[in-house]
Amino acid sequence: MEINENFIILRKGRFKEVDLWLKVLSPHFGLTTFFAFGGLVSKRRFCGCLDEFNLLYGKIERSKRKEYLTLKESYLINKFVALKQNFNKIGAIVNITQFLEKIKITPDEYKQVFDLFVNFISIISQVSDISYFPLLFKANLIFNLGYLPLFSYCLHCKKPLLQKHEFVFFSFQEGGFFCAPCGLKKGLNFKLDSNIILFLKYISQSKPKDWIQIDINKTLQKACYEIVSKFVEYHLEISI
Repeated sequence: MEINENFIILRKGRFKEVDLWLKVLSPHFGLTTFFAFGGLVSKRRFCGCLDEFNLLYGKIERSKRKEYLTLKESYLINKFVALKQNFNKIGAIVNITQFLEKIKITPDEYKQVFDLFVNFISIISQVSDISYFPLLFKANLIFNLGYLPLFSYCLHCKKPLLQKHEFVFFSFQEGGFFCAPCGLKKGLNFKLDSNIILFLKYISQSKPKDWIQIDINKTLQKACYEIVSKFVEYHLEISI
C-alpha cells in the first residue's frame, strides 16, 4: 500500500551505513516512524531535505507484512528557517512533541492533531514572544480531543456561569466550574476570577493564528496553567 501525503519530521537518527529512521507526525499515520533507506546519500529521492522540523510531501509504503513504513521519496514544503534559528522556539517544539507522545491519539484524530501542530509551528516562526503559546496549544489540543471542562453552567445548581460573576470555583475531579455560593458550600479551594471561563472557552474554539492578538496577563496565564496542568494530570495521568 502506498500513500502520498504531507508529514513533519520531529526527530531522526541513523541506522546501518546510509539509512535513516524518522520520527514523524502525519495526518494518516499519526505519530510514527518512517524508514528512509539510502536517506543519507540519495539526493534524487530525498533532495537533502530530511531534517528535523521540515514539512515534507512524500510517498510512503507499508511493508508487505505491515511491520514498518518506508519513505520512498519526499519533497520539501517548508524548512521553517526562522524557527530553527531560535533556541526558545526549538525548545517549545520539543516540549510539544514530548506532550504528544504522552497522550493517546486515535486514528480519526490524526489529521486534527497534525493540522494544529503545523499551524502552531507556522505561527511561532513568525512571532517574537512565544512564552505562552505552548500552554495554549496543549489547552486547545486536549479540549478538542474530548477533555473539555464544562464552562456554561454551575455543576451543582445548573445556573448559567457566563453571566456576571466576580469569581468561580473549579473542580478537577468533576471537570467543571461552580458558582461562588455552590463552591463555598462544597468547600472548594480553587477560586478563580470568572474571566477565566470566557478565556478558556475562547482558546477551545480558536486557532494558533488567533493567539497572536491575545493580551494575556500573568494572573490569567497562571490560572490557565493550573487548570490545564491539574486537569490533565487528574484525567490523563500525565504532566504537561
